[in-house]
Amino acid sequence: MLELVLPGNPTPWASPTFSRFKVFDKRSKEKDHARKLLRECYRGDLIAYPIKLKIEFYLPIPKNTSKSAKEAMELKKIPHQKKPDLTNLIKFAEDMLKGIVIVDDNLVSKIVAQKFYSFEPRTIFTISAILR
Repeated sequence: MLELVLPGNPTPWASPTFSRFKVFDKRSKEKDHARKLLRECYRGDLIAYPIKLKIEFYLPIPKNTSKSAKEAMELKKIPHQKKPDLTNLIKFAEDMLKGIVIVDDNLVSKIVAQKFYSFEPRTIFTISAILR
């Protein structure tokens, strides 16, 4: 089992935009930054077998939240129900792992993902082999 922590605010996937002659990736800077952080966290070989991927997204607590609500959010008693949506967070996270930790994102056979509030925004990846 492998656990990686990517510090910083989790970024959702965004569809590229197209012009007449070019495809523009809206999240290219965020992708580059996240990939750099992942390369610093993971120095092992690329994983080339089916995996289970558990991802926990810790998003910032809104500033205008009451003190009691902030404490409840930090203790995971209040679930994260606002944007960004979980599926786009998962897509971006899989893209980050591809070529750095795993050979291709088609190796992900099972995903368990959740999003929470936290004073310390981060993404935690737990990767384990699928046993046959």
